[in-house]
Amino acid sequence: MLSDRQGQALFIGTPQGKNQFWELWLKGQRKEAGYSSYRYPTIDNPYIPDYEIEQAREQLNPRYFRQEYEASFEDFTGLIWPEFTHENVVEPFIIPKDWEKLGVIDPAISGTTACIGVAIDHAGQVWIYNEYYEQNKRVDEVCDTIREWKIPNWLIDPASKAKNIVKSGNIYSLFDEYSDHGIHPVAGENDVDAGINRVAEYFRAERIKIFRTCENLIWELERYHWSEEKETVNGIVKSKPYKKNDHLCDCTRYAIMSRPSKAIQPKNKTCERKSYMWWKQYDKPKNVKVGIRA
Repeated sequence: MLSDRQGQALFIGTPQGKNQFWELWLKGQRKEAGYSSYRYPTIDNPYIPDYEIEQAREQLNPRYFRQEYEASFEDFTGLIWPEFTHENVVEPFIIPKDWEKLGVIDPAISGTTACIGVAIDHAGQVWIYNEYYEQNKRVDEVCDTIREWKIPNWLIDPASKAKNIVKSGNIYSLFDEYSDHGIHPVAGENDVDAGINRVAEYFRAERIKIFRTCENLIWELERYHWSEEKETVNGIVKSKPYKKNDHLCDCTRYAIMSRPSKAIQPKNKTCERKSYMWWKQYDKPKNVKVGIRA
């Protein structure tokens, strides 16, 4: 359509790693024939209050802040949660009976089944106080153990709903099996990028505390890192978590994603509006091909 009509195309998006959109952006930056690219970061938006930007800067992982607020194409390498430190680890204590309790399951037909017990105090602080980490256990064996935790509400990896277990001529899922054994879970939220960011926020704000006895979780957190997965024959890569020794990390993501998230707006704050002349600098150029925003 563009070729036979000699038309133009406008690509608008938000950076998310160095993908095909990044390749288009580079064409504009290199001034290749027919391409131009422009950046409109959130931090320059006059309708976003300064206090919201500063709050995000304090709470978010620096890489996420640059990506989401500065329209920056970021490389994700190294540890996924460098915010986790041993200051997040505490000595065990008896959980008060009136605290909310939540259990999380990362199940497996074979391999490692992982579970965590989570308590939330009245201030919204998250305490991970128990863990289960066993190889090649049947669902009934797992349930015999975690049922003793006396947790009323459970989350589970949503992939557990896949019906891939044949028993007595019927097809079951792991989700069904846990329900049959008295653990009635709800599918967790599995948006990986959002979950990683939310957990990072909680670590940064010191809103997660982990009992020292959760040794496997601590071990995983210290090693949970990014890997690069080839997406195209052109060598474009998108960073993803390295899928090994991450079972309890996944449980932590599901737990934190289940918590309500509300922006705290300071009282008596107003947003300054920039002048018309300030906006004029962002008048759309005639031959824009690629635009990015955060």
